[in-house]
This record gives sequence, structure tokens and C-alpha cells, in this order.
Amino acid sequence: MERKHILRDFKLYTVIIILAAITVMAADFNDAPYDKEGDASEANKLMNKLEGSYSKHFNNALVDGSEYKSEDTMEFVKVTDTTAYINLHTEFYNGHECNVNGIVEYKKVGGFVYQDRDTTLDACLLTIKLDGSKIKFSDPEGNCHKFCGARGGFSGDAFTLRQKKQITSKELKKLRKSDRYQNAVKIYREERHLSQL
Repeated sequence: MERKHILRDFKLYTVIIILAAITVMAADFNDAPYDKEGDASEANKLMNKLEGSYSKHFNNALVDGSEYKSEDTMEFVKVTDTTAYINLHTEFYNGHECNVNGIVEYKKVGGFVYQDRDTTLDACLLTIKLDGSKIKFSDPEGNCHKFCGARGGFSGDAFTLRQKKQITSKELKKLRKSDRYQNAVKIYREERHLSQL
């Protein structure tokens, strides 16, 4: 009788291990486009279209019914042929916001991806793509909400190319000297073990 129990438990543990392995392999497969670098020429094409500063004004409201003006903003600046600096601020109902500041990389998924420093399964993979003239954000793993208030999130259209303003050389020089930009580059270099960008 005891041998039967041992054999049954062994079979059960074997099935659990196999299922766990399949789950891990499936996760790796699904995340592969985010792990692999995208084509440099495609990155450059998209970079040229996106680079600039964006601003969008709209009416907003608080839960008590009072209304106010909101503004979504984004800076998208080339760092290398396949990386860019992004400073993103979006506003939502009742004063909630999303804020992301860092370096994005062009990935095989076909867009620029911001990945935070979280090394757990909760890492953010904020993806920026262009659909016609619409700049779209997506949060495929649902982990980028950590950068938002309760009512904020990254989904759907955020800006259009019509809302883009070219950054002057003077503005670009000032931006690259800012603490936000310098810190974003520093963190990225440390994560990727790079001597320079």
C-alpha cells in the first residue's frame, strides 16, 4: 500500500513539474519580442517620426463635480540609433496621473519599449507604437500601473503626430543637461553595463 502511495505522489509531482516548465517556456516565448533588439533601420524610421515634444489639453473633473483643465505631455528625444529618452506625463479623472521618465529601446515587437528596474515578474513593459498618425501606448503585462494613480493607465491613443512640436537645438541642449535626463541615462548605463551612450 505504501509503495502505491509513493508511486502516486511521484506521478503527481512529475505532472506538476512538467506543467511548471511548460508555463515558463510559454512565458519566455510570449516575451521574446520584448527581449530581442529590433531592426536598427526600422528604429531610425520610427525615431524620426516620433522625436519631438507633445502637448494635449482637455477638460477634466473632480469627483465633487468641479471642472478643471488638464494637460498630457511627452518628450521623445533620440539618444542612440535604437534608444530614446522619454518623459511622459498623463492626467486622468479626479486628479490622478501617470508619470514615466527613462530610456526606451526599439524591440522586435515593432515599437519602443520602456522597462523599469524591477527584476521580478512585475516588470513594466510600456510599449510605444505608431498607428498611422496615432501614437499608441500599451501595457501588455499590466505592470506599468505602478507609475499611475488609481484611475490612470496606459492603453489606447495618447497623442497624434499633429500634436508634435520640434525641439529646438537650444531646448535640446537644456534638456540633455537636466537632472531628469542625466539620471535616466545614468540608470540605463548601469543596468546595461555600458561605459557611455
